[in-house]
Amino acid sequence: MKALIIGPFPPLRGGISDFNNELVKELKKNCLIDVVGFKINYPTFLRSKNKQIHKNNILKKSITYINPYNPFDWFKIKKLVKKNKYNFVISTYWTPITGLCYYFINNFIGRNSKKIGLFHNLIPHEKFMFSELILKKFLKNLDKTVTLSKFNHHILEEKYNLKSLELYHPINNVKTVSKEESLNYLKLDNKYEYILFFGLVRKYKGLDILLNSIKDIKSAKKNIKLIIAGEFIENIKNYKKMINSLGINNDVVIKNEFINSNEIKFYFGACEVVVQPYKKATQS
Repeated sequence: MKALIIGPFPPLRGGISDFNNELVKELKKNCLIDVVGFKINYPTFLRSKNKQIHKNNILKKSITYINPYNPFDWFKIKKLVKKNKYNFVISTYWTPITGLCYYFINNFIGRNSKKIGLFHNLIPHEKFMFSELILKKFLKNLDKTVTLSKFNHHILEEKYNLKSLELYHPINNVKTVSKEESLNYLKLDNKYEYILFFGLVRKYKGLDILLNSIKDIKSAKKNIKLIIAGEFIENIKNYKKMINSLGINNDVVIKNEFINSNEIKFYFGACEVVVQPYKKATQS
């Protein structure tokens, strides 16, 4: 059994890149796997390349890398599939921006390989002009769909009349460390207890809801501080203005950068509770 997986892989940052990396490790236990990784997740006019890639920027020799926004690169996949005769070609879908790339690649490779769409998000978090059209085109030439949440499973079933294999998003294997070690590493005062908001800061994740709640939380427990750990995709000035207007400057610790995987354990180890007040979510 041979399969090809297409999508984000290290050194690209982000949960989907890490997910794909772990997925390949597991699938390799039972079949031969080749990988086509993206050089970038988003066009550079939307997000600079250095904000999409880990600092070490080490490309793996075992991965073929393409630019998902360069049609000439799409033809490379056609040659790869023709040469290796894969039983399955798996494309990891989370945004219509890359969905166009997947659609054309699946058209190029023909019917000899079964095409599987692995869906993180069916509906994009931000509005995109042709998202519905691209999704319909992509769905049309798939042989099988796999979803990572009941939410996406029901959308496929009710809106597009498609059955999917409903799975779930596994929790990454993060090592645990003691609270004392975590606080020392992060240089945090141990007289406080910490609430953690973790991950890229985007509007749909509801950080504003949590900030508005801090005063109420502190009225019940004085020695509380909020840690915001993750890079701000939204304008950080708006959040700092909000923090200032709420009078909670001394109650909020901001780490405005992408948190590397080897540091995640310290943020979770330092906090009493993790709060993710998403306004909407799919597999997150």
